[in-house]
Amino acid sequence: MAKNGVASVLNDGRVVIGRVRQGGLVPLFMTMWRIGVGMPKFCAVLRDITAFKRSEAELRAAKDAAESASRHKRQFLARVSHELRTPLNATLGFSDSIRSGRYGATRNERYPGYLTALHHSGPHLPPLTNHPPDLPHP
Repeated sequence: MAKNGVASVLNDGRVVIGRVRQGGLVPLFMTMWRIGVGMPKFCAVLRDITAFKRSEAELRAAKDAAESASRHKRQFLARVSHELRTPLNATLGFSDSIRSGRYGATRNERYPGYLTALHHSGPHLPPLTNHPPDLPHP
């Protein structure tokens, strides 16, 4: 220790692994400083950081789980969006063709009202399927 890396341990401290008497390892934070005059001597303080490391691992696992859930949500919404767009576009296209009379007049008096409702409500959905509200737009 006196020859290799003492300066960083003296200045900042360092995480080290200790071996316990009963067997096993324990994470420790070691801080050292010089004492005495002449022949260099050192004093070390070791702190058990097991609880800190456990909390750190739990936070990392929670972050990973949240990122995984977010990724699955994005994938699900992308699939649903893709599956909705094709029939929605067809419905809007056909309703527009019928409404404009491109293939002849509609004979039932209710159809124009239905087609107008489709024409006015349908265009609100494609933006939602392209960019769901809780996802950032590219």
